[in-house]
Amino acid sequence: MSSASGQGSLPTSSLYHAAKWGLEGFSECLRQELEPFNLFVTLIEPGGARTSFSHNLQFASEIAAYRDTPAGDIRKMFETAGNELYTLDPQKIAQAIVDVATSDHPPLRVTLGGDAFGVVQAALQSRLAFLQSQEALARSVAFDS
Repeated sequence: MSSASGQGSLPTSSLYHAAKWGLEGFSECLRQELEPFNLFVTLIEPGGARTSFSHNLQFASEIAAYRDTPAGDIRKMFETAGNELYTLDPQKIAQAIVDVATSDHPPLRVTLGGDAFGVVQAALQSRLAFLQSQEALARSVAFDS
């Protein structure tokens, strides 16, 4: 189980993202190792599910130096978030996972939720644009032929 954050990143969540990015890389490699045996690894990348998770969040005392930074913005978002941030139905997520898990050839990744789709899409588009901007530099370090 990954999350949309396995493709993106949020300030204040570096340890969480390190774990999710590690899981993403591990799962991609493991899938390649197991697929010849007709075994499949699938990453589930859901967005915000409406569970008791958000009601159980606890926050440390605010540090004034972070108030007007991206980290402060994320804090405010989670402190004030209601159902508009958690739009996914846990029962529908569970059913989607069962459907994928019982399919003959499940995909490597399954993104669940419009919010998750947007996060993953933006992250991939941003990475691709950055990569393309470096093409000349990347190719410039090869031996001259």
